Amino acid sequence: MLRTLCSVNCAYTTCLRVLIVVNSLVDELPGSVSDLKLVHYLDISNTEILKFPDSISELYNLQTLRLYDLIELPKNYENLVSLKDLYIERFEGFDRLSAVPLQFRKVINPSSFKACFKAYLHCKCPIEKLDTLLERPDLCYHFSIYRLENVDRYEEATKAKLSIMSKTECLRLHWKCEEGKQQ
Repeated sequence: MLRTLCSVNCAYTTCLRVLIVVNSLVDELPGSVSDLKLVHYLDISNTEILKFPDSISELYNLQTLRLYDLIELPKNYENLVSLKDLYIERFEGFDRLSAVPLQFRKVINPSSFKACFKAYLHCKCPIEKLDTLLERPDLCYHFSIYRLENVDRYEEATKAKLSIMSKTECLRLHWKCEEGKQQ
């Protein structure tokens, strides 16, 4: 079973503009991903990849990045000067991602940058942890919050500080129905 994406060294791959590796057990991107200088869309959602090689910061044309449960972003993240859309598809450990919002401060053009988060609440990630994702209220967000049935009190909900999100384009709130379906 393929767990590591093969090294990107074929001559024709340097012309790639879109790289989608989804719904697979791939757990690593090779350092040679930096050879894909023309890539503007990279989707590694629904994979086992938890960390990027630092060489990904050399993808100066990258505009859209879709992640799944990433632990940390690469060094020199600020070199991704064309990045406009960041989607973090799913994560349950806000503590593991606490450095990600700090890296948003390095985004060159925050007026054109959109961050999309899907946050899943449970006993280990209470709603008040959401404010760690909102350290840049000037950025435009698409935000989905799941498992709100785990929030018990009004006081607990106000700790999320969602009111500081002045440029939110989309806020979706989800509760689980009695039959286990999302609502």
